[in-house]
Amino acid sequence: MKILITGSEGFVGQYLFDFLANKNYEVYGTYYREDETKVNRFFLDVRKKEDVKNLLAKIKPDGIFHLAAQTSVARSYKEEHLTYEVNTLGTLNLLWAIKELNLNPRFIYISTAEVYGQPKEKRKVKENDELNPVSPYALSKYFAEKLVNHYVNVYNLEAIILRPFSHTGIGQDENFFFPYCCKKIVEIEKGKIPPILEVGNLEIERDYLAVEDVVVAYYLAFKYGVKGEVYNITNSKPIKLKDALNFLLTQSNVKIKIISVKEKVRKWDIYYLSGDNTKFKKLTNFEPQLDIKEVLTKMLNYYRQIL
Repeated sequence: MKILITGSEGFVGQYLFDFLANKNYEVYGTYYREDETKVNRFFLDVRKKEDVKNLLAKIKPDGIFHLAAQTSVARSYKEEHLTYEVNTLGTLNLLWAIKELNLNPRFIYISTAEVYGQPKEKRKVKENDELNPVSPYALSKYFAEKLVNHYVNVYNLEAIILRPFSHTGIGQDENFFFPYCCKKIVEIEKGKIPPILEVGNLEIERDYLAVEDVVVAYYLAFKYGVKGEVYNITNSKPIKLKDALNFLLTQSNVKIKIISVKEKVRKWDIYYLSGDNTKFKKLTNFEPQLDIKEVLTKMLNYYRQIL
């Protein structure tokens, strides 16, 4: 079976590519930002519909995981057009190419939990809850979800929408909170920078999955997901950034001063976001294997090895 992963050079895409290859799928990937020398990787700008169509005609995939996206909430405010072009138009181009070529792949669309926005009360959101996307990033994903639904209803596309909640692991961009903290702590341990860690709002509370568990969930959705359905991908275990950071500090033998700086407090942050994973768990028996503390310990040790 041939599988195409758009955005295979991204954080989750790399893990997913290797995971599926190890299960003996014939895996192909697309990249945009980095030079790829690995086999079965193709350069693709999803904004160019004819290029998308030509690649799909060449591969004729039996399954597509659509991960290619502009994923930074902060960047989406600065580059709105780019965000909508990549995330919304790029998704439309894939859907259109599938239709034009009369292909019938199983299509896994990776949306985001950001489409829920800030819940009106502190509870776990369900797939059928009201959506209230706040950022351009969340809106671009929301619009793309609507396009996927349209292609399911009108063209009978075998598509499933996944809404992953926050996730982390080795290889994540260092602009994200946990890689940032782990790297800074290790740099302090090695005497490279002063023992000061600048942070934003530590009261933010989110579910966090290990990237290794995320790719297992994506695979289970591909195997067992029901056409036209939406699934939350999460462990339903929210943790405050403050508590996670305190755990990291206990794993270091140096004293570090934590300073909250205004520049790192973002007004658009969603302060609490936790998902109900009952629907997906009932369907697949999905059970995350890695606790966030295990993930953070591994990440800290990774930076100790490479810095």
